Amino acid sequence: MTSTKNMENKNCQGRSFKGQDLTHEDFSYADIRGADFSNANLTGANFRDAKAGLPTKWMIRLFILCLIFGAIAGVFAGADAYVPLSYLMLSAKEARTIIPLILILFVHGIFFLTMIRFGFQKALAVVGVMVAIVVVFIVFLSGFATNRISFLAPFYSLLSQFRLNKFLTVISGETTGAEPAAIIVSVGLAIAAVIGLVALLSIVVTVAEIITQVKVGYLLILGTGIIAPIVSGIVTRNGSDYLESTAVKYGIIILSILLAIILVLIAGYIALQVSK
Repeated sequence: MTSTKNMENKNCQGRSFKGQDLTHEDFSYADIRGADFSNANLTGANFRDAKAGLPTKWMIRLFILCLIFGAIAGVFAGADAYVPLSYLMLSAKEARTIIPLILILFVHGIFFLTMIRFGFQKALAVVGVMVAIVVVFIVFLSGFATNRISFLAPFYSLLSQFRLNKFLTVISGETTGAEPAAIIVSVGLAIAAVIGLVALLSIVVTVAEIITQVKVGYLLILGTGIIAPIVSGIVTRNGSDYLESTAVKYGIIILSILLAIILVLIAGYIALQVSK
């Protein structure tokens, strides 16, 4: 099939030219977004200053999807900020150690520094290695959680904390606190949340800037940065009802909000680097 109609400066959005002979056809300044040129003969065709890409309706749909995923990233950031501060609340109530809090923040720092220095894939590889080591460590210790071995009897109470049933009780919500199983599960949840935050924000910023051809990454990061502290504040507020001191309660809520904002800023920086 041969096309003889001049398409210069025409609106060809979504049109099908499949299998047509478009030899020397003039599409200069035409809007060919979403047009189908599969199996068409484009020998000598002129596409000077033609407007290509996705149709407007698809761009709108994708951008709305980016907004939704940006909001989900904000939820991840809010949840991630709450996890370490939940131990601070326990410490405020029961004078428990804040070592779990420091450990979770330390793991976050290592993960973020690895991502900034070596990239997201290397950071995931580091997490994979850490998870493998922790799993082997847990299996090894749980294997010795028996009082039948005399020289390990003094350590039975500690070793029994690494049994599978301990982790199941933590996951089911029956046990919380500074026990080893609870700390390991909390660290795992925090790392999963931060991976979700960075991955979603990187995808959202990259896709949005590709489809709009405009630097909208900062706007999307701002949206995530608004949602994250709201989620963090609400979750922390609900989780701090047992605290008697109002000053301590609202102090922890403020810390949670600030931590959520910091997490979004760092994740946003990484997302902008990925989108370049």
